[in-house]
Amino acid sequence: MTLHRTLLPWCLALLLTPSGYAASARYASGTATLHSVEAGNPDIFSSSNSSLPDAPDAAAIDELRRSSQPMGFGRNTALRLHTGMFSQWAVGSTLSVGGLGFQVATSLRTKMNLRLGASMLNYSPTIVEEGIPIDGRVRMRSANVGVDVYPYRGSFHITPGVTLYNGNRMTAATNIVPGSSFTINDDLYVSDASDPVNGQFDVNLGRKIAPSLTVGWGNMLKRSKNWNMQTDLGIQYIGRPSFTLVMTGTVCEPNNPSNGCTSIQSDPDSLSDLQQEQASVNQAIQILRFYPILTTSLSYRFGHKTATTYWR
Repeated sequence: MTLHRTLLPWCLALLLTPSGYAASARYASGTATLHSVEAGNPDIFSSSNSSLPDAPDAAAIDELRRSSQPMGFGRNTALRLHTGMFSQWAVGSTLSVGGLGFQVATSLRTKMNLRLGASMLNYSPTIVEEGIPIDGRVRMRSANVGVDVYPYRGSFHITPGVTLYNGNRMTAATNIVPGSSFTINDDLYVSDASDPVNGQFDVNLGRKIAPSLTVGWGNMLKRSKNWNMQTDLGIQYIGRPSFTLVMTGTVCEPNNPSNGCTSIQSDPDSLSDLQQEQASVNQAIQILRFYPILTTSLSYRFGHKTATTYWR
C-alpha cells in the first residue's frame, strides 16, 4: 500500500513534463511523511506540511496534453521536433507534362507540406497538315505552389495549389511551295507561283495564373529515407485557350477557275474559309481549359534518417 501511494504520483509527474523531474524531488522528500501517516501521526495534515503537492488528476493531465509545452521526451515531443514549420527541407528534380524542372518542399505542420516548383520545355516539331507544311515551336514555362495534405497514414496526399505563372505557348509558321495545293476548311487552293502563300499560327494556353488540384503518392519529406519518389496527377483550370490563324499571299481556286488568282485576304471565299477554320480549331481546343498535370519527381531530404512508425 505504501509503495503504491508513493510511486504512482511520482511516476505520473515524471512522464508528463520535464518540470516533473523537479516535482519528483518533492514527491521523494514526502515519502517519510507518508510513512508517518501510516504510523498514525495526525499532524501530517497540518499547515506546516502544506508544501506537499497533490497527485495530478485526470483534468490536469488532459490540459497538459493539449498545451503547447513539450510532453517529456516521448513520442509526441519527437513528432513536434520533426514536423514543425520549416523544420524539414527537400529538393528534387521533376519530369512532367510541362518538361523538366525542380521542386522544393518544407514542412508546415504534421501531415502538411509546402511545395514550390517550376518547369520548362522547348521543342520544334515539323508536320504536314492538309498539304500545309508547318514548322512549329512549343515553349512551355510554368511555376507553381501547392500544399500537400496527407489525410491518412501513408503516402497518399491531396494538393490544392496555384499556378503562379503559365507561360505555355505554341507558335508555328508555314511557307507553302509555289504551285502546290492545300486545303482550308475542306476547300482546295493552289499557292500562286509569283506570290506564294505563307502563314502564322499561334496558340495561347489560357491565363497566367490558374488554380490547380492534384492527388498523388509519395512524400518528399519522408523521415525514414533521404531519397524519395513522388507522383502527382490532376488538373489546372487555365481558362479559355485561343488559336489565331493569319495567312497572306495569292491563291488560285482549281474548282472555280473563273475566279482567277486573288489575295487570300481579299477573296471572300478564302477569307471565309480561314475564319471558319480558326473557329473550328478554337472550339476543338476548349477541352484544354482543364489542363492536365502529371509529374514524377526524385528528391533528396536533408537531415538524418529516422527509424520511426509515424505517418511520414
